[in-house]
Amino acid sequence: MSDIPLNDSILKWKLCMEEPSLAYAAKPNARPVLFVVGIPYPLLKVWQEYMVKQNEMQKIAEEDRAGENENTCPCQDNLDYVDLFELSIPGSAFGITEDKTIRSEVNASLRKFAGMVKSAYNKAKGGHKRKELDSCVRRFHLLEGMTISVKELQRENENICDELEKWKQSYKDLHEEKEKLYLEMVSAMQEKNEEIKNLNEVNKELLDYILTVLNKSTILKIKAKMLPMLPKNQEL
Repeated sequence: MSDIPLNDSILKWKLCMEEPSLAYAAKPNARPVLFVVGIPYPLLKVWQEYMVKQNEMQKIAEEDRAGENENTCPCQDNLDYVDLFELSIPGSAFGITEDKTIRSEVNASLRKFAGMVKSAYNKAKGGHKRKELDSCVRRFHLLEGMTISVKELQRENENICDELEKWKQSYKDLHEEKEKLYLEMVSAMQEKNEEIKNLNEVNKELLDYILTVLNKSTILKIKAKMLPMLPKNQEL
């Protein structure tokens, strides 16, 4: 979104429905027309003025970055004529397709219309002439493939929501599986520690037994060695 605030005029004016141009319909190999909207001249004029100001601000920002100005904020995405057009659609009843080629074509047409209207205002002399221009509209033919309907937008949103729910459920399942695995690991470690403890106790008992046996064996051997050395009337 551009960091230039949208003035009230852009948000005030809205598109209106118009009849298709007979001149366009008479063109050979003309693409099918879905419907026609009328763009008020004052709105086209404001669009053109907004874009000029936006370009000036962008140029200043680029110069600041080139001068390594530390206080310069990073540039935000700029609006184009298609964005401004969509802001003027009553009730957001439709939108322009996300196809980059088509959006570029629509943007070029709107830029041309806005430039022509702004030039007409610049040439207008006197308030009466300007009032005449204020009452004019520029017809814009929306052709097959250019637009996306509200239902399509809603369907896209629903698909996104469904994918989000699936991801959340998958994350929940993964979290539960991780908790289960953690508890199993803790239980296994506790069992292993208990086994080690029991084994240590068994080993201690076995060691005590071995030491006892060895001690008895040692004592018997010592006695056996000492017997020949003692007087016959002395016993151990």
